[in-house]
Amino acid sequence: MKTESLEVFLTVAEEGNFTHAAELLHMSQPSVSRTIMELEEELRCKLFRRTNKNVALTEQGSRFLETARHIVLLYRKAVDESDGGEAVAGDIYIGAGEVGAVGQLSEIISAFHSRHPAVRFHMESGNAGAIMEKLDKGVLDVGLITRSASTANHVSVELPRKEIWGALVRSDHPFASLDQIQAEALARETLIVPENPVFYRELTNWIGADIKPAVTYTLVHNVVPLVRRGMGILLCFKDSVDPQESLSFVPLFPAKEVTALLVWKHRPVMSPELALFTEFVMQILHS
Repeated sequence: MKTESLEVFLTVAEEGNFTHAAELLHMSQPSVSRTIMELEEELRCKLFRRTNKNVALTEQGSRFLETARHIVLLYRKAVDESDGGEAVAGDIYIGAGEVGAVGQLSEIISAFHSRHPAVRFHMESGNAGAIMEKLDKGVLDVGLITRSASTANHVSVELPRKEIWGALVRSDHPFASLDQIQAEALARETLIVPENPVFYRELTNWIGADIKPAVTYTLVHNVVPLVRRGMGILLCFKDSVDPQESLSFVPLFPAKEVTALLVWKHRPVMSPELALFTEFVMQILHS
């Protein structure tokens, strides 16, 4: 198995398209297809599921993704060391929810990158369930989530910043002039609430009534336009949205907060850059 073949596999997996991968690798599309076919023959399994225009990892391909990354990254590390270099290079994939703690995560990433500038970070957004699923599959290395999903078999580190629940309303709504909103007031309103079953249950219990939402959401920015159109009140975290002039954020009362977590898998072997990064995270948060 050649590292070049693994590089092709990783690029196709990331791009989801043979043509795009070929352009990035400066190869012809038939060469990329042939390399993947040879790799599948060597591994005796199908790595990709073909569709009309794109490709997606099969279950076997998803499991092989993490192994391939480690092999390539360890190979790069070995080459660096043989050349007498001490710099750690590689890629770290991070998934983050729409939470204010992204600001603290960015400070950690920036501080780490100043020490290890050859490490590249790849950021993507998602809800807690999707992030945990990708962590388990090895598609992501680290996740930033709220305490709303099971973190069994994972390392989880609490961030000191708390996420504050509140209501996003139009500026002409009667609630916009309030300092806080009580549960009984929300029970009479049309609501836009998270799809996450943990949050849904917690908010229902907090309000003390069976919520019948007009809309549920996974990513908050997709439903903010509905608030502007007066469709309902959006329950969300304070720093997950920018109210701007036409909207107002009002905290819930009694105050309701959620803890943000940085999460990664328990791994018997980590790539050098991920091991350094997770160690750096622990040092920063426990200093």
